[in-house]
Amino acid sequence: MLVVVGVLIYRVASVPVPDAARPVSKAAPTIEAPSAASTVESVPVEAPIAVPTPEQSREASWRAAREEAIRVQQELRAQELARKSAEQVQAKSVRCIEGQRMKRVENGWVQAGHC
Repeated sequence: MLVVVGVLIYRVASVPVPDAARPVSKAAPTIEAPSAASTVESVPVEAPIAVPTPEQSREASWRAAREEAIRVQQELRAQELARKSAEQVQAKSVRCIEGQRMKRVENGWVQAGHC
């Protein structure tokens, strides 16, 4: 902000003033600083043209590959967690006792084949 005000003051001071418009008094002229709102509005802002360099393109493709790998790993972890929880539920309801598979039912255990 300070730089913008300084540039504007420099521009105002560097503009040649005709002799008729110069003050007659010998006092030093005072330059009023423009307000912050008028300073921001008066300075034209041009959007820079972004042209990706080969390095930026390469880094963007690497980033996309890393994000895809992370997404796939998260899906695989979720599938593994679901599989383990299903095995735990099954392990609580199915047991092997003396070579016989026993399955849990409402009122007890029934034979479900051989282990």
